[in-house]
Amino acid sequence: MNKKFLSAGMAVALSAALISCDSKEKQQAATADAEVHGIDPKNMDAHVHPGEDFYHFANGGWDKITEIPDDQTRWGAFNELRDRNIAAQQRIMKKALENIDQFSGDQLKALQVYQLGMDSAAIENAGTEKLQPIFDKIRGLKSKADLPQLMGELNIVGVGGLFGDYVYTDRKNSQATTYYFSQGGLSLPDKDYYLKDGEPFAGIRDAYVQYITDVFMKLGEEEAKAKTEAQTILAFETEMAKISWDRAKMRNPELTYNKMSTKDFDQSFASFDVIKYLKAGDVPVNLVPEVVVTQPDYFVNLSKVLAGADLETIKAYFEFKAINTFAAYLDSEFVALNFDFYGKKLSGAQEMRPRWKRMLTTVNGVAGEGFGQIYVKEVFPEEAKSMLAAMIENVREVLGERITKLEWMGDDTKAKAQEKLANINVKIGYPDKWKSYADLEIDQTSFLQTIINSNKFDYYDMLNDLGKPVDKSKWGMTPQTVNAYYSPTNNEIVFPAAILQPPFYDYKADKAVNYGGIGAVIGHEITHGFDDQGRKYDANGNQNDWWTEEDGERFDALANKVVEQYDAYTVLDSVHVNGRLTLGENIADLGGVTLAYNAMVKDLEKNGRPDAIDGYSPEQRFFLSWATVWRTKSRDEALRQQVMTDPHSPGFFRAIGPLGNFPPFQEAFDLKDDAPMVRKDRIVIW
Repeated sequence: MNKKFLSAGMAVALSAALISCDSKEKQQAATADAEVHGIDPKNMDAHVHPGEDFYHFANGGWDKITEIPDDQTRWGAFNELRDRNIAAQQRIMKKALENIDQFSGDQLKALQVYQLGMDSAAIENAGTEKLQPIFDKIRGLKSKADLPQLMGELNIVGVGGLFGDYVYTDRKNSQATTYYFSQGGLSLPDKDYYLKDGEPFAGIRDAYVQYITDVFMKLGEEEAKAKTEAQTILAFETEMAKISWDRAKMRNPELTYNKMSTKDFDQSFASFDVIKYLKAGDVPVNLVPEVVVTQPDYFVNLSKVLAGADLETIKAYFEFKAINTFAAYLDSEFVALNFDFYGKKLSGAQEMRPRWKRMLTTVNGVAGEGFGQIYVKEVFPEEAKSMLAAMIENVREVLGERITKLEWMGDDTKAKAQEKLANINVKIGYPDKWKSYADLEIDQTSFLQTIINSNKFDYYDMLNDLGKPVDKSKWGMTPQTVNAYYSPTNNEIVFPAAILQPPFYDYKADKAVNYGGIGAVIGHEITHGFDDQGRKYDANGNQNDWWTEEDGERFDALANKVVEQYDAYTVLDSVHVNGRLTLGENIADLGGVTLAYNAMVKDLEKNGRPDAIDGYSPEQRFFLSWATVWRTKSRDEALRQQVMTDPHSPGFFRAIGPLGNFPPFQEAFDLKDDAPMVRKDRIVIW
């Protein structure tokens, strides 16, 4: 189940300060709001005391004048940077298209995807003809016994349903891959959207039924039949929601690693022939003697759900899954229907993003590293790589020193923690070895067929990893992605080129601002190796308990305090942050601030302390930079969805949550012990 065309939900930062433009005017337009390097006092509100509400002290001016654009569900520093990045990509794309004869191979394929996607007239005329073979397969289903064959064939073209399955690194043998099966099949963001009473959930379910009805009517069905099918699909998915694990439980790597023989899994999934399914999907069964099942009881219960469902419901469900998979790539009516439900009713956006933005997102999903090769030549100076590498080693050194001094951790565990820290691999900018799209077929006559071909390419590319050592040179993000990540199975931190720009990194800004930005991101990603999930992987990326029992218990006690802190934050009315779901990110934020601040202090001690800027010391500017990064405005619909589905806390709480635990923050602003921003029971982990 891969859906690479959806935009990444965990953006980190970007700007155009390092982007080459075709003209002075374009450069000025792109960097108009980046001319103030570091902290812009106009975005602050000096009437707010930093000890009362540091978020609005740092961001109050921005908050008063900022409106969420109609095509966005939230707006903040991340979105501003992402927007500048997409504009930079557009300039790069236009320049490349003007000289398209100079490109070949994977780079040319990326440009061709964009051209096909921008040909709206051809897309309008094409209709759903290319989906007809998929519909024929679904409508030709004769019995439930044939369902594994159907699902295997659908999986090849990117149409999932009922569950997810994929090839990935074996979490307990990080040099090898294995085959995973996980729960899935829902089309709403979370199981609670099906199960919770009252508003807004009842209204969302009604809108979902109407969306399915409209889609089926667009395909030519009568309204009465379409509505009946929509209601049965909702009922069918509700049964799957009832047996699904909640997101907090799914974060536990010990609970979600259940390796068994494929034969045993087949027997436990009583009403479904797993071997038949794998063979139908061209999976080399001889290379899948075992599978890892992330939620075993889901599949046991799914057998019962399938046994109780009639064949027509199953066929209607898969027909909807097929059209929903490709709706965003069809004619304007399908696109509008899809946006009206998922964009507007579910997430609160008021208008659709323009086609060129949507198509750049598609390019990045279809041939992202092909376009990435063009992108990095325009935006990524090599000196940025060496600068970041130096900061990373500075932050790594600080964590090593802090581990040595930890009072709650014993010597045996400290030694293994130091080994893991030393083994963390670092990737910056772009891959040393670019992904090949040689087997991706671009259909010059059909955008939709190209999308289908891309799904096939990704599927077989995934299967190609079976039975081979893990290729640790691969990247999980494109260079133009505004994000960064830690991979526990690779024990690596990765920083795409797009993040090395303001407000995270600005070579013209003072060090305090950069440490509060990219420095805290570095610390955040390194800390992920030691959060409540990452700590369960060893120096080689294997899921392995390398802790003494006593140290594990002490860590869990500290982590539970973090859960309690964030559980207490109210988001909307009675809606609270889910401290257990967001635990890993909250620990990483606390670690990120702690490590980056101490790295800054070491840097200033070694290289000299600068004067105050705009009346704020380096220490104060560090914390202002941190808060600036997390300024955010969200629509209620998007905020509710985030709290229910996203392991990241809302921006407001990311800005202030770590600071109350960190004594240097209190010292920097000379806050009294009873100030609201100062926590009485401070939490120190790393």
